[in-house]
Amino acid sequence: MTSLWSEIQPNSKKQSLMDIDGTGLSVPVTLIGGRAPGSRVLVTTGLHGSEFPATAAVMELTQALEPDSVSGRLILIHPFNTQAFRARVSMILPEDGQNINRMFPGDPRGQASARAAWWLTRLSDEADFYLDLHSGDLYEDLTPYAYYPGNAAREVVEKSKKAALVLDLPYLVKSSASTGAYNSAALRGTPALLIERGGAGRCSRPDIDAYKKDLVNVFKHLRVLPGEPEPVGCPLEMERVVYLESEGEASWLAEVSPGQRLAKGQVLGRVMDFFGRVIREYRAEMDGIVLYQLQALSTNRGDVLVAYGAPRPTVDAA
Repeated sequence: MTSLWSEIQPNSKKQSLMDIDGTGLSVPVTLIGGRAPGSRVLVTTGLHGSEFPATAAVMELTQALEPDSVSGRLILIHPFNTQAFRARVSMILPEDGQNINRMFPGDPRGQASARAAWWLTRLSDEADFYLDLHSGDLYEDLTPYAYYPGNAAREVVEKSKKAALVLDLPYLVKSSASTGAYNSAALRGTPALLIERGGAGRCSRPDIDAYKKDLVNVFKHLRVLPGEPEPVGCPLEMERVVYLESEGEASWLAEVSPGQRLAKGQVLGRVMDFFGRVIREYRAEMDGIVLYQLQALSTNRGDVLVAYGAPRPTVDAA
């Protein structure tokens, strides 16, 4: 693959659909080369095609951004999983039924989702910073929060967290995972964030505008755009996060909501059979805050029913 970064000329803006060989994807890409030198920043939306607010935000922002105001180079992809976007399906790449975000760093000779992940890995390897934007999927709802990588080199972790602190959202999670596009990028040396806003198939104006503010703030923090980030509140960082997974196929009714504060022992929800008989009742293991939850009645083995975290005040890493 010829590097897209090398194709970006100073003081230029180009928008086009790019075919990714062997994937069935035709991906909308905006390339912006600034008038002045600076950082290379990669932004992706729609790895899961039915997570809409970030895609709408980047669509609008790419129309407003002009090379005169930019330092460095930008690659913005909106959305990445165009097959799923058009079909309005959750989580997977329809070409092979796999979750692209579980395939990183990918394989250039693998199945479609692995090829798509490898294509994106090549871009993130050459970036100075990577932002991967998500929402709750069709069956998930959440309160706004962001993940920053915790398993990468110290410098990568610190740069990622400093950028996270200019986001206008209430919670941060230091990830201990090694999966996903942003964690894969960080482990390979690129500072990165995953941001979560919106969910349940909604594409609301408040979420779109909040995502645009997030992006502008990070771009200013990275000196890609002039000026200082707009002041935001200090988020709470989750010291521990519990991901409560379904143990089988059943029906799920949540008793809590995203952003709700929990007390240890509080009922989170109940799993039932088709006759409404309770199979199991789940209770909180600790005091905490609900980050996201399954909104659908149906659940399959391995689905996250509720994710909740125990917070501690975030200390500014500057």
